[in-house]
Amino acid sequence: MAIFSKKNASLIAEIQSLAANNRSNLSDLLRKCLIVSKKLKLKGFEEWIYGELEGYPDPASVPTYRMVRCTMHLHNPVNGLIPLSIKDPKLETYFTSVPIVQSLSSLESLRDKHVDGYLTLPLSGKDIALIKSLINTHGMPPVRRAGVSNVDSILDAVRNNILKLALDFEEAGIKGENMSFTTEEKKQVTELQNVSIENFQGILGPVTNSTVTQNNAIEIKKQDFESLAAYLKTELNVGYGDISILKTAIDADQNEQKAVKGEFGPKVSEWIGTMVTKAASGAWGVSIATAGGFLANALTKFYGF
Repeated sequence: MAIFSKKNASLIAEIQSLAANNRSNLSDLLRKCLIVSKKLKLKGFEEWIYGELEGYPDPASVPTYRMVRCTMHLHNPVNGLIPLSIKDPKLETYFTSVPIVQSLSSLESLRDKHVDGYLTLPLSGKDIALIKSLINTHGMPPVRRAGVSNVDSILDAVRNNILKLALDFEEAGIKGENMSFTTEEKKQVTELQNVSIENFQGILGPVTNSTVTQNNAIEIKKQDFESLAAYLKTELNVGYGDISILKTAIDADQNEQKAVKGEFGPKVSEWIGTMVTKAASGAWGVSIATAGGFLANALTKFYGF
């Protein structure tokens, strides 16, 4: 089977035709775009294409059209799903505004397999621990769901962005006749600076990265509070006063034998909630996602869960 149809000798015209056709295969369309990105040495465009074809390795790097609104629930064994209310608006946004990192082919497969018009978006162990530290779930597991129509919106956004870009190429005189580009066409790429082709992912609006990155420079050892304290201070900029309060909370839970395997004790859970509230209010200079996820991860290592 020919990669390009005879009636569309121009590579850009072929991409326009396929992008405008909702029945065309999106993965095949992206592979044709990959040819363009390689031949014209458009690194930003190429990275975006690989993200869509293979998935995004970093949730913080997804374009805004891949941010999906979800609803939170608890799974009641008798009554099924019941609404889970998160009162703090920033925490509510953290849990219900979710980056979708899967490849397009995976998303198409999920869309075709849905049962009731909804998809379940898994919560990480860190997020589940954070929810339990903030809300009494009465032992019911939290569940996050999103309408399957969100997948269609992502697929349409990819197709629309490709079509717009192909039209911009044509307007700049870049056609790619017979799957190749002339020297003049390669020069014309500079005309596309107004659509930021070399920062293609940026023009689509990537999610801002957290102000804290985890480099694992300090190893947290099981039941070694000094290593935990060093990590919290150096990597997450937790104040000495808050670290001291955490030590008291850990000791209190252990003395009352309330720190069971796989779960934080009530005092430690309360401390995590306090720190997340500080992050939400701006009193602690990290994002809510960083606060909840990294604190839960650090304490999990300390306890050896």
